[in-house]
Amino acid sequence: MTHLFFLERQLGEVPKEEALLLVDSLYDKEPDENKEDEMILSRGQINRIVRLIGMRLMGLDETKKPNQMETFLMGRMREIGTLSITQPAVLHSVLAVVLADFAEQEAETVQVLANTDSDRPAEHFGVEVAFGQNRKVVSRGAYFIRYQDTPFVLHIYELDFFGTTLDILYHIKDVEKAEQIHDRLTEKMVRGNFYKGQKLYLRLSRRGPELTFMSPAVLNSSEIVLPEDLYRAIHKNTLGWLQNADSLRKAGLPTRRGVLVYGPPGTGKTMLFKSLFREAEGVTGIVASTETFNEPEEISRVFATARGLAPSLLCFEDLDLIAGERRSAPRHENVFLAALLSELDGVRANEEIIVMASTNSPEVIDRALADRPGRFDVVLEIKPPAEPERKRLFGVFLNRLDGVLPREISEKDIEDLARQTAGYTGAHIAEAVTRAYSDCIVDQRGVLTEAELVAAVASMKKPGKGVGF
Repeated sequence: MTHLFFLERQLGEVPKEEALLLVDSLYDKEPDENKEDEMILSRGQINRIVRLIGMRLMGLDETKKPNQMETFLMGRMREIGTLSITQPAVLHSVLAVVLADFAEQEAETVQVLANTDSDRPAEHFGVEVAFGQNRKVVSRGAYFIRYQDTPFVLHIYELDFFGTTLDILYHIKDVEKAEQIHDRLTEKMVRGNFYKGQKLYLRLSRRGPELTFMSPAVLNSSEIVLPEDLYRAIHKNTLGWLQNADSLRKAGLPTRRGVLVYGPPGTGKTMLFKSLFREAEGVTGIVASTETFNEPEEISRVFATARGLAPSLLCFEDLDLIAGERRSAPRHENVFLAALLSELDGVRANEEIIVMASTNSPEVIDRALADRPGRFDVVLEIKPPAEPERKRLFGVFLNRLDGVLPREISEKDIEDLARQTAGYTGAHIAEAVTRAYSDCIVDQRGVLTEAELVAAVASMKKPGKGVGF
């Protein structure tokens, strides 16, 4: 398998027809895996060359004179058909893996041709297909394959930030086999979508939405401690809606839902998302970090991702960063808010999408969001934990570090600590336990006792009294 590098400094002065002849001559050679031929052309020329190579390998007439190339290309293009598969940009990785699998497993011969999405060769990249598992596949480029002893060109490329496309180029007489390839790849996209049903982080970059898998260790965490009635209300309005989607749909009721949770930092709002994910078998869980949003258009791409992976639980961290009240928000934030309102209103009643959001500052959330059913239907407060929850949290964090050091801490000790930490959040309690263990190790004390925990709590300023704990 050989790659063609297109270097403009070598062929910038070469007429297109001669460049085409050079490309053809290179493909007359036996592939040399230890040598990479170097050339470059403009993007438009590359597009034409790939199609011309495809047509040449398909055995079409090549008797036209070089100076008639433009007319010749237009005539040959009429003999070539194209079937396309277009997906949201965030699924480019899935499409690239599906194409690689098809080429490796179902095609008879395969050769990778030039990259047509930039002035570079066929471009490979690593794709995370599961947590800690990666594959290297062609991201942008074209495959020449033989399928059922018939030649085809499969060309994958991205359409800016908005989508990704796979073109199937074929001779018009082979349209039925091309349709078979199209149907097969479409089927593999559905069955081979390794994001669907998984638990994911979504960040926005210059290349568009990027998905990464959550660690199973994060998903197995049991550190969320909430009052039972509050957790039940959250569960009912999220997973309860998705688990009963068919019954709701048959009754003519909406399957979409919006839930906003608010409370001070450290009360476990993000952990709540992950706790729900742990129970959401078959549901795609997505945590979108609003701090990575740069353009309002990105909000529509996030919702397009949730639609493409439905049923889905789409969670926005720190909603106030993009949904501040219009009277006080800067103009650019108003644009984000308008985009978010549009997307929330655009979620159809029968779409299996639950939108959750969290904020530390509910007072700055625009009323058009917080006070409008159909956008956020349920608004729930997560307060700092009461004494029973603080006791449970001390138990959770102590058990998390079980085995680090022997400990001599009784049930009564934990009850006393819970009483001493009124107003503390789960994050504060986690820090107190971590500090107590760390101090024991640094001071070379071999056993963790209540005294170390009391000292750790005392060394932290009471929440609300300033930074420095």
